Amino acid sequence: MGDQHLVIRRGRHVGWWIEGRAGRGLIMWDWWPTKRLALMIARFWARGAKRVGAGEVTIEVRDATE
Repeated sequence: MGDQHLVIRRGRHVGWWIEGRAGRGLIMWDWWPTKRLALMIARFWARGAKRVGAGEVTIEVRDATE
């Protein structure tokens, strides 16, 4: 699958979104109620990807709304 990049960003009104991309494709788009829970899920995903040899996973947290 190659290297993956996960971005955790604040939702418009409540919660946090995890957006994951590998190459040009979207691999994850999921909502979590708290930043801590979203970060925990992203780290869990990264450990799993590393275990199966799917490449490196980078995690970026964006606190500001866009």
